[in-house]
Amino acid sequence: MNTNSTFDYWKRYLNEKKIMAKPGSFPRSISCLLLVVLMTYCRGLFAQSCGCDYTIPLGSTIIDRNTLSVTALPKNKRTICFQSGNRIVPLMIRNFNGSTDGGINAPYVFKNCSAQVVFNIPLTYGYAFKFFNSENLKLTGTGSSDQYGIVLNGAHISLVLGDTTTNVEVDHVEIRNSGFCGLMAKTDNALLGISGGNNNPSAFVMKAIFIHDNYIYNTEAEGMYIGNTNWMPGNTQHSLDSVFVYDNIIVNAGAEAIQVGATSSGRGYVFNNRIDGFGRRLQTFAQFQNNGIQLGSGFSGRCYNNFIYAYPEDSYTQNGIVCVGLGNIYIYNNVVVNAKDNGIYIGSNNAESKAKPFYVLNNTIINPSHDGIKIQEVGTATNKINAYVYNNLGASIPSGYSLVKKGGSLITSVEQANVNNLITAFNFQDPLNKDFSLTSNSSLAIDKGTNIVSSYGLAEDIKGIVRTGQGTSFDIGAYEFVTEFLLSIEPIIIDNKCLGDTFVINVNGSSVGLPPDVTYNAVLSGPDGYFGPQKIVLGSTGTLPGEIVAILPPNIPHGNNYRVRIEAFNSSGFFRTGADSSVTFIGTGALRFAAPQRVSVSNAAFFNPGDFDFTIEARIKLNVASIDNGVLEILSTKAFGNTSNGYMFGYNYLTRKLVFSFYDVMGNSIYLESNTISLSELRGDGVWYHVALTRSGGNRFTFYLDGYAVGVKVYNINLSAASSNLYIGYDPAAGVGVSSFTGSMDYLRFWNVARSEMQLTNNLEKSFTYSTVGLIGSWNFNECNGSQYAISDSPYENHGWLGENENVSVDDPVRESGPGKVENLYGVTFNSAPEGKLDVLTIPHNSSYNFQAGFSIEAEMKLLNPMYGSKTVIYEKDTTNGVRFFVADENRLGLIVGGKTVLSEVAKKNNVNVNFYAGKCYSIAVSATKSGSGFVIRFYLDGNIIGYSKYVSGQNILSSLTSVLIGCDAGQSIPANGYVREVKLWNVARTGVEILRDLGVIFSSSTEGLVGYWRFREKNGQTLIDQSSNDNPGYLGQFLSEESTTDPKRSSNNCNANDRVSLLSQDSLHSEGLAIAVYPNPFMKEFGVYINNPSVDMSDLYLFDITGKLVYQKLGISNNEMIVCNPDLIIGMYLIKVVCGEEIEYSKVIKSH
Repeated sequence: MNTNSTFDYWKRYLNEKKIMAKPGSFPRSISCLLLVVLMTYCRGLFAQSCGCDYTIPLGSTIIDRNTLSVTALPKNKRTICFQSGNRIVPLMIRNFNGSTDGGINAPYVFKNCSAQVVFNIPLTYGYAFKFFNSENLKLTGTGSSDQYGIVLNGAHISLVLGDTTTNVEVDHVEIRNSGFCGLMAKTDNALLGISGGNNNPSAFVMKAIFIHDNYIYNTEAEGMYIGNTNWMPGNTQHSLDSVFVYDNIIVNAGAEAIQVGATSSGRGYVFNNRIDGFGRRLQTFAQFQNNGIQLGSGFSGRCYNNFIYAYPEDSYTQNGIVCVGLGNIYIYNNVVVNAKDNGIYIGSNNAESKAKPFYVLNNTIINPSHDGIKIQEVGTATNKINAYVYNNLGASIPSGYSLVKKGGSLITSVEQANVNNLITAFNFQDPLNKDFSLTSNSSLAIDKGTNIVSSYGLAEDIKGIVRTGQGTSFDIGAYEFVTEFLLSIEPIIIDNKCLGDTFVINVNGSSVGLPPDVTYNAVLSGPDGYFGPQKIVLGSTGTLPGEIVAILPPNIPHGNNYRVRIEAFNSSGFFRTGADSSVTFIGTGALRFAAPQRVSVSNAAFFNPGDFDFTIEARIKLNVASIDNGVLEILSTKAFGNTSNGYMFGYNYLTRKLVFSFYDVMGNSIYLESNTISLSELRGDGVWYHVALTRSGGNRFTFYLDGYAVGVKVYNINLSAASSNLYIGYDPAAGVGVSSFTGSMDYLRFWNVARSEMQLTNNLEKSFTYSTVGLIGSWNFNECNGSQYAISDSPYENHGWLGENENVSVDDPVRESGPGKVENLYGVTFNSAPEGKLDVLTIPHNSSYNFQAGFSIEAEMKLLNPMYGSKTVIYEKDTTNGVRFFVADENRLGLIVGGKTVLSEVAKKNNVNVNFYAGKCYSIAVSATKSGSGFVIRFYLDGNIIGYSKYVSGQNILSSLTSVLIGCDAGQSIPANGYVREVKLWNVARTGVEILRDLGVIFSSSTEGLVGYWRFREKNGQTLIDQSSNDNPGYLGQFLSEESTTDPKRSSNNCNANDRVSLLSQDSLHSEGLAIAVYPNPFMKEFGVYINNPSVDMSDLYLFDITGKLVYQKLGISNNEMIVCNPDLIIGMYLIKVVCGEEIEYSKVIKSH
């Protein structure tokens, strides 16, 4: 049995979805029938079917196989899905009897489909979900990308496997807030009237129970209750056989987190579970059931690799593990922390236990209130206990107690290598953060154990590290220390290598102390530096130090910094890893196109989006060309003479807009275009840009430049290919007005899902794994020079070739080096020069800026002392008949509206005056509400009102025809000295709640009231893209057509949301009616957020990195329940922002190793 476990709080999501079989390789002369089949198949790819044979409606309370018609669910169908949504009534599944033959009578699978299913059941109901008299079943929450796709919230018992139900698997289910028990698996008194009770060979036995990868939170009593507590040989309580409880997380259990009994067969297994908080409530129904794990009456089997933690402040918590089973019980590699009674208690009162020993091996017991291991004589003199106690570690056992204590004269025990000392004496890795693994200074534990435990099946430690070969003897406790690995790799830069090329890795250090039969692998991490399932073996050798000849693998996005390390292993189970080092790939990985060059991909019908969502994205570098007809085509499925099908994505360099073209139902050519962007002026600048198009909701087309939205258009159309080939770079039959792509291209991808701005921004240069969900076409152009093929790194293949076919011709694009590392810029820096013109941004006049009703201006800034006077202009459009928003001095803001000036009160945080010129980041805003002939003015700092409202009247009508200036005034006397990240204009007066709620939020161009939105994220050129529906781009300096000394400098992100929030007052950080809890914190792979707000049902969650960039979001969250977040993040600190109606709450969270 594989016992490897990382022991994170949250387990990595197990991707159990089957990859749809790839289509066959059809000849070009495909028949009409095959084409119809292929198009139907491709449409299924966009629909993302779950394979449901029957869907249970939301309002159903009982589904009975005996009354469910064969029309609704044929007898040979086995996949049953829950309708997505919120269920408010319990559900019973009754009389479903599958089998294990894998054929027509295979097990029934009950699952969610595409989205999470949530049962919100009042505590007055007996159960939330129940299997009744059923057999061979699986309840799984793997039908969506959620960590736990099925959520059972509330009821007396949330999940019941009862009424002689057997052969059940439960996985990826979240259970919380149970009125009594989270999961119960037993049928009480099932053997009434059965002669001999559970000793009768024909009596009912509950068997083959697999409970794994579930999350149970906040139960009033037991987290899991499996098998009857009162089981005794021969009585009416049934036995269990082959029970597996593993990889579960139980948090805040009122009584025992896990109770398993009645496995008299010896096949009970409780392992790899994480328990955090148990026995936290007074149990009036049972005095001694507040333990972490109970191996109850009749238990026989193994309990290992569990981490059991009790909170020091809890007063009702009892033993970490209590064992009252039959014997032949193995308890090993467990960590028990802060038990308020004993770490492990053994006290069987069954006569069989004398002949069936107890094995207590290699456990780590930290800070119990009584004994570390208590073996207690129970019952009559015939009930003796025989125990073997080896290699246990006790840390800080209190005075008057022992690591191993025997209570009674009839106990027979063999004890060896059990060590007790203070926590500090063991030099654990990080005990304050619950890491009790050993370090090189843990001399009291390293090699102090006995290897005899290997004869009892103990070969690995709690982390899955093989104990043999790590030293002269086994270590004591749950963890085995791995000695220092002295082989390392120098940093590697691989330049101009392509797929299949070799390169040399130099390995330094020493192999002294390693077994002579080891093999050394040079291993490449994934793009995030994580050596998980995505790691790749580059090369191997049997001798080091020295060189390893490696081969460049596929799917390597050039420019990323990966990690590489040496792994040493042998056939005896020895495994070590060395320190990792950086490796940077620079080389081929792009194609350069000139007219009429292209890439052809057969089976264009495979890429028929229909009316489903999709994404097309690529990185491009534009060249100047002598022949152009306006549009530089990136991807096309159009065909000459066909005006009903086909589509094209490209860039119109004449209009300076991205374009998506297709035909409507009348055969008219439709062109959807982005807002104006800056690529036309950048042709030939040698810079790579990322462009993308998505369709979401079936009709919402969004254009992207470098990962951020630059325009939204709404149009209903059913799209399909017209050409037999999908063309990249050119379509010879596309017609007049469409030309060759002239430039270079890389990372062209086609998705059957709509990628979000956040996903695009975070993965501009990422190469995705072969089986990434939704990726149906991915051409990275990493093939070697001379290859005619363009390999698609997706499970559906769809490979193409250079030119029109496999033959070399003038139609073939040229291979060249790929793009370098992506540079993200998030603002502009203004420098006040004492001489000459001052830096400024210019936005052309637009009538919507002459506000006739309410308005708001928002900006993010980081300023230093001004060069002249005390003022800094943020926004100006004519101070006589327009508006100026400015910083008046180091702690006041100002507004001029129609010639009238108003200043804010002194801005404060925590009753301390703010200094706007101290080089700190602030979000500032002003709103003006029309009141009669005047305005009510309110100034805001980070969403909080500064002082009180002001009133201004008698102002001139706003009728300016001048351009907007950002960062300086028209008279060149009030310049900015510092940084501006973004400016937003609204033709409505925004409230403080709205401003605070939307800090860091990215708005759509269709946002109502947003008339100007400049985020300053362009990488190059003069243009400043306006992401509002006005599409009014500005430019650096005073003139669009030329660069000058008046141009501010594009900058990396100097502002971040965390800096601002850390400065907020307690009132602004905490909402009276809204509370959130984040757990665990720090986290490794996933974390949970519990949002508590009794007055509002739904919330939105945003996660920002320390630069203020939005890196993850989860919208439409149900309140008063735990949700799991599994963002793909690097190590560091992040800010959680929860928006619930008009309330906002923040929390910081840390991503650890």
